[in-house]
Amino acid sequence: TDRAINQASGGILLIDEAYTLAKQGNQQDFGQEAIDILLKRMEDRKDDFVVIAAGYPAKMQEFINSNPGLKSRFTHFFHFDDYTPDELIAIFKHSAAEEDFVIADDSLDLLKKEFIRLYRKRDESFGNARIAKKYLTDIKLNVSRRLSGREEELPKEAFTLITREDVENLFTNGDKKKFIFNIDEDKLELLMEKLNILTGLAGVKKEINEIIKLTRYYIENGEDPQKSISGHLVFLGNPGTGKTTVARLFSEIYSALGILPKGHLVEVDRQALVAQYVGQTAIKTKEVIDSAIGGTLFIDEVYSLLKKNESDFGRESIDTLIKRMEDDKGKFILITAGYTDETNEFLAMNPGLSSRFYKKIYFDDYSPDELHIISLKFLEDKKLKPDEESGLLLRKFFTEAYERRDKRFGNARFVRNITDKIIRNHLLYIAGLNRTSRTEENTSVISASVIKEILNESKDWIKGTDSEPEYILQELNDLTGLTEVKKSALKLISSLRVVELREKRGLKSVPRVLHSVFYGSPGTGKATVAKIFGDIYKNIGILSKGHIVPVNKLNMSGIYVGQSKQKTQEFIQKAAGGILYIEDAEYLQQDLTPGSEILDALLEGIAVNHEDIIYIISGNRKSFADEIRNNSVISKYFVNYFYFEDFEPRQLVEIAYRLAETNSYRLDEGALQLMMDLFTNRYSEGKTKENARLVKDILYKSISFQEERLFNYENPSDDELITITYEDVIKAAREF
Repeated sequence: TDRAINQASGGILLIDEAYTLAKQGNQQDFGQEAIDILLKRMEDRKDDFVVIAAGYPAKMQEFINSNPGLKSRFTHFFHFDDYTPDELIAIFKHSAAEEDFVIADDSLDLLKKEFIRLYRKRDESFGNARIAKKYLTDIKLNVSRRLSGREEELPKEAFTLITREDVENLFTNGDKKKFIFNIDEDKLELLMEKLNILTGLAGVKKEINEIIKLTRYYIENGEDPQKSISGHLVFLGNPGTGKTTVARLFSEIYSALGILPKGHLVEVDRQALVAQYVGQTAIKTKEVIDSAIGGTLFIDEVYSLLKKNESDFGRESIDTLIKRMEDDKGKFILITAGYTDETNEFLAMNPGLSSRFYKKIYFDDYSPDELHIISLKFLEDKKLKPDEESGLLLRKFFTEAYERRDKRFGNARFVRNITDKIIRNHLLYIAGLNRTSRTEENTSVISASVIKEILNESKDWIKGTDSEPEYILQELNDLTGLTEVKKSALKLISSLRVVELREKRGLKSVPRVLHSVFYGSPGTGKATVAKIFGDIYKNIGILSKGHIVPVNKLNMSGIYVGQSKQKTQEFIQKAAGGILYIEDAEYLQQDLTPGSEILDALLEGIAVNHEDIIYIISGNRKSFADEIRNNSVISKYFVNYFYFEDFEPRQLVEIAYRLAETNSYRLDEGALQLMMDLFTNRYSEGKTKENARLVKDILYKSISFQEERLFNYENPSDDELITITYEDVIKAAREF
């Protein structure tokens, strides 16, 4: 962002489709960071450059209103109306005149009728001046076709005269209506190269090639391929088989073929389509479809739209989709994706939806060889490779994984998870070496000892259906450290599965209380684990939403008697269907207001709202758990205890590595070694009690020193922009 601003110094910074910087609901997206930097520079350097943000009116208004800082800094608004048919004719005539073309009056009348038709049907994807210029290009080709092969000598004016026949040939062929599709061959070739370099997917590639052949056939015969090919699609297969990647390519390929005007992809799930109030779901779904006009709407796990709960609003979304799929056929393409059995069952229950899909495309699981190739590609991207023994171990592991897979097998996601762990372990191994001991061989080649450790840890992931609790807990198991938490979570989930099994067989079971106590030092991941628990409980059907509402003493406390209780009750309502997570809850046991008021409201809420909500209280002292156990009032509701142990130095380095990678940075070997030394020394002195918070502070301070170092670089490389060096970390360490 700063580089773009510096380039605009003394001039104008134009940001097209500025609203794409803010992606609603995606907390992993870094667009907000760009907005924050932009706002600060617009204030600090307001006399140095001018910002023009452009885009579709409704989206731009929503974007500006979403942030008070944006609203205050953009003070002038210019609305660009669509060109009218008369204005499009004027643009066409001007462009034609620039190339010395003359258009006959009757040709102009015919062209104007077409512009009127397009203007009346226009939507967000309406091309305005681009339409006029594209038509001129196509008509010039028609002039060339009409004159080619003529034996008589023609006057010079004949080569620049656009006749009615030239315009008619744009839309008609004899008595048969058609639209001239110009395939963008260069773009198509590039996209097919991207498709073909993807590992596996032989069946998918065959389907796409057949669609391209059919499109060419229809065009050659003067037929409109949109009528036969622009239908909606179903992608079926296990996760990690490339469905989303192929959907993006599919949309762009359709654009290159001329079937879709824009070819963008709008990717959504149930949350983006279904609202919580009557009538709002149809509006929400309509807005999503509107944003996909001219491109592709991709809905992952479409069967999640329909739940057994009769009061669920997913049916409203399905009905809206069915209507728009028919009414706007050809204007956008809907691709749904998900597990094969679940999707087929869902479509069988919704024949109105099923009948509107043109084709089902199956994504097979990757073979053992393909899984192995994918792993080598992931390693190669990091300039790493396994040694001979490691390569054989990987191949054997993926063969076993393939043979024991079930419908939840993660394919490429599974491989990425494994290789990410291998890469982290390898870098930690290097960080433990003295600088003099490091060679090109041991830094770029992964040894069998590193591979074996990770593969042995990961064997539980491929046990098939017998290991369902391990599968559900995969996200938790991926976290660094937290051995005791993971053991306790596995025990709890396993017991819930037994309860479920007993109920299915008509046996009585004791209801499980799931309210929990998290205790341990700050920065040990308590809030992160609470969020994961929400996802787990939603996944196994205990919670309907699985969201987390974090609260603390500050936002629950009132300023007068009774207000703390009222505010607590409001937070309980917000957490319905999910988890109410009370941070730093030591104050609850104090007899003084507001702690006693808040505790009374919580206990009352637990007694009254005991279904579809889970309460988690957390404390930063190890003694917090004993205090809860010794409190007879609280302890009868909170029976699950999770201890979050402090991280060891090696784990702190791993957290730093993962945090840097998440933010698109890379710690070089010197930086990793220095962090290992720093955390080892502080750990021995008892100065790492802030755990991950300490890691984050040091890493972010290192990033600020990196930015300061790169400020004087005229044109830093991509590698320099992402690399945190030994020098950056040592400067940061001096401040702690």
